[in-house]
Amino acid sequence: MKGGDKKEASGPSQATTVKTPPAHVTGVKLNSGSAKKAYNQGDALDIGGLTLEVTKSDGSKETIAVTADMVSGFDGSKVGKQTLTVTYEGYANTYEVEVKATTPTTPTTPAPDEDNEDVVVPAPSVTAHVQRVGWMTPVTDGTVAGTTGKSRRMEALTLRLPDGVAGGIEYRAHVQRSGWEEAWATNGAQSGTTGKSRRVEAVQIQLTGEAKDAYDVYYRVHVQRIGWMAWAKNGEEAGTTGMSRRAEAIQVVLVRKDAPAPDATYKGATQQHAKAFVKK
Repeated sequence: MKGGDKKEASGPSQATTVKTPPAHVTGVKLNSGSAKKAYNQGDALDIGGLTLEVTKSDGSKETIAVTADMVSGFDGSKVGKQTLTVTYEGYANTYEVEVKATTPTTPTTPAPDEDNEDVVVPAPSVTAHVQRVGWMTPVTDGTVAGTTGKSRRMEALTLRLPDGVAGGIEYRAHVQRSGWEEAWATNGAQSGTTGKSRRVEAVQIQLTGEAKDAYDVYYRVHVQRIGWMAWAKNGEEAGTTGMSRRAEAIQVVLVRKDAPAPDATYKGATQQHAKAFVKK
């Protein structure tokens, strides 16, 4: 080494951090099996039951509920078949509905249940989204929505009033790690979550408008390690909170205003706990 030269000291090598770009959407599939497809002239669009299966670049999949701003092409005043488009992140899917001309009819009044004259049928339509099953077939007779004896959590639900009952129905869920939803879902919209593996733990349901004046809505929840809870009604809490227990199934019925609650054994399900709601 020459006198004037200096050897540079070599320091420790610095690790290079490679940032993984966020996953982006690579595909969207519309699930419309339980969505409303038959309308009467003048009806508003009902997006209940519409979901999207979203595939991302990292291979993950997520199920999300369709919102009204995603749907185009519906005209409730136009009679005939219509093709509606659901657009999300630049991906478009379509499904068909039919709007029928309105025929003046006398509204049907729900009839009494043969086992309890104060309980009216048909009951509200209830659709449950269940772990490893997805959206199940709607029930409309007060029977069980969801599953029992299979250790599967209920993750979301939708509710609709039966034909012939004026007014509305609204509901919300207590969701694992989130608590009570701030906004109430109404008339077929989704309450709860899908694609997040989060259990529903409790629910509240209430009627609005003319339905609220004519009926009480009763509901009860089947809870992990407890079974069927007692009936709750008109916005009361049903299920559990603070106990990390999943709601697995639900029953919902309408009862004539101020009449007694349905029996403890109803539609093959028997009450197994004295309270409708337990909070720890």
